[in-house]
Amino acid sequence: GQINVNKICERTGTTALTINSNGTMTPSKMSYSQFGLTGLHNATSANAVITTWTLLNSAPFTTLGEAITHSSGIFTFPHTGKFLVALNYGGYADGGARTYAGGSIQYSGDSGVNFTLQTRALQPVYTDGAYFTANCQALFEITNTTTQKVRFNDYVTSNTKVVNYGNQTMCIFQQVG
Repeated sequence: GQINVNKICERTGTTALTINSNGTMTPSKMSYSQFGLTGLHNATSANAVITTWTLLNSAPFTTLGEAITHSSGIFTFPHTGKFLVALNYGGYADGGARTYAGGSIQYSGDSGVNFTLQTRALQPVYTDGAYFTANCQALFEITNTTTQKVRFNDYVTSNTKVVNYGNQTMCIFQQVG
C-alpha cells in the first residue's frame, strides 16, 4: 500500500509537517538562520553589545523556515521551541598583547531590559596583531518570543579588532526541538 500526502497535521488540524514534490519534509516550526558581522568591529570593553549583524541569506547561504530577526543587536525568535545558539568570534589584537579576547552569549527574559551572561569563549592573544578565534554555544528553550531575547557581547581586555573576513565572526540559530 501507499499513502500520498503533502502535509501532516496535528489532531486539531494545525499543520505540523509539509512534504514537497521532491519529498523534502519541512516541520512547521523549523528555523535556521546565520548572521555575519558587517565590516570591522572595534571591541574596547568587556561588555559592549555587537550590533552590526547582517542575515546571511544570499546564495550560497540560505535560511530555513522562519528567520530569526534582530534590531540593534538584540535577536528575536520567530516562534517557541528549543534553539541552539552559537557564536563564532574572531579578530586580532590592536595595540598590544591581550590577556584575553572573545565574545559572550547573553540572555534576557524580560523583553531585553536586562541581560545576563550565559556562556563565553576567550582566547589569549600574546602579540599585537595576532589573530584569534573563540567559539561558544548554548541551548535555549524559548517559551515566549516577546520576552525572551539573545544578544552577543564583546569580552576583551583592551582594543581588539573583530573581523568579518570569510565570515570568521558569525552567529548561528538552529531550532532543534
